[in-house]
Amino acid sequence: MSPKIVDPEERKKHIIEAAIPLIGHRGIAQTRMEDIAKAADIGKGTIYEYFKSKEEVFQACFHFVMNEFFRSVMERYPRNASPSETLRVLFRVMGEQFVTFPQDYYLILSDLWLIASKREFLGKENPYDLAGYLGEFRAAGKAIIEQGSAAGEFREVDAYYHAVLAGAIFDGLVLHWMLDRNGFDMLTAVEVFTDMFLKSLRKEG
Repeated sequence: MSPKIVDPEERKKHIIEAAIPLIGHRGIAQTRMEDIAKAADIGKGTIYEYFKSKEEVFQACFHFVMNEFFRSVMERYPRNASPSETLRVLFRVMGEQFVTFPQDYYLILSDLWLIASKREFLGKENPYDLAGYLGEFRAAGKAIIEQGSAAGEFREVDAYYHAVLAGAIFDGLVLHWMLDRNGFDMLTAVEVFTDMFLKSLRKEG
């Protein structure tokens, strides 16, 4: 009987999916490689064939969560819509993704934001490229706003900083919602923000 062929990428994905709830609830400091191996139902030695350390596992979990978010958003990205409608749909989809995000993903991201911000502030090496994901969001927002300005739909504005502010407000909404989910409705807040944002872009008159 020939040995079972294991797809390395599928095995890595399996380990990541097993690690996310474990690291999310315990935190990276309290999670051991043997704990992750046990959760993934593999031997401790086997996990080192795919990840050299739990830090590397945590990095993989971070990228998995972020990629899942962006993949889900891009699946519903509006095609052939006006810039105004594109922004409205994009913001609504992002809000819906935040609301339906698995709790374990939030737990991972809350640890990540704290670790990454501390390392950036202290000038230490930071393997979590959160800035890269933020940059992608800003670039996409900037392009949509510039398209609207070129078409005469929006007034001439600093498209980059409008995109920066949109991202910062969404991050703030997520943080507030994580701390006080009963305090406000996320989708209503996103709708109110979207109206304010589009109003700031439209030409007067």
